[in-house]
Amino acid sequence: MCSRCHALDGRGDPEIRKTLPAVRDFHDPEFQARATSDGIARVIMAGKGQMPAFGASLSVPKIQELSGYVRRL
Repeated sequence: MCSRCHALDGRGDPEIRKTLPAVRDFHDPEFQARATSDGIARVIMAGKGQMPAFGASLSVPKIQELSGYVRRL
């Protein structure tokens, strides 16, 4: 679900970023400096902007795992 916009490496799909420039590059040091695991989990759960919410389709443990994965990038 995530790689469609964020790409397999978390840097953001270049073609998607042309039309949706807000797609995050999870490797960006500025993003990593200000993002928190809880904040990332909230966005995954509730969505933000054009990113859909996944709280109804993913369990809380899975959302926490994804948040941790994004932090490790």
